[in-house]
Amino acid sequence: ILRIDAYNGGSVTFGGTGVNGPNTWLIVDLHGVGAALGTASGPIAIAALNVVFPAGSAGGGANFSGTISGLAGQGAAGAGQIVPNPDSRFRFDSCAIGSVNCIVLPLEVLPIGNPLQEFSIGSLLNQSDDDDLFLPLVSRRDY
Repeated sequence: ILRIDAYNGGSVTFGGTGVNGPNTWLIVDLHGVGAALGTASGPIAIAALNVVFPAGSAGGGANFSGTISGLAGQGAAGAGQIVPNPDSRFRFDSCAIGSVNCIVLPLEVLPIGNPLQEFSIGSLLNQSDDDDLFLPLVSRRDY
C-alpha cells in the first residue's frame, strides 16, 4: 500500500515512467481548505486506486494515465475508487475516476421534510362505483 497526501494546495506529479506497482494499492488523499485542494497527476500502473477529497470542496483535482488492475481507458477509470463521490475534476485516462463509461451520474439530494407526510394509503377507486363504468384505455390509433 502506497499512500500519498497532498494537503492545502500541495501538488504531486509522477514524472517519467510514473508509479509502476502492478501489485500495489495507491491511495491519494487531496484534502485542503476551500480552493486550496491538492492536485495529483502522472502515469501509473497499479493494482488498485483510491482518491480521497473532502465533500463540497472546490478546486484541486487529479489527472492520471496508465492502468489499474491491467485495465486502461474507461475500464481503468471505472475500476478506480473515489471518496466521497465521482467528480469530473478527478480523472484517469480522461474519464472521471469511479465513473461508468466516462459519465458522472448526478447524486440525488434527499428531501428535507418527511417524504411520507402527504402520502395517503387508500383505494384509487370508489368502491360504490360499478365496474362497467370504467372505460378501457384506448384511442383512435388502436383501431
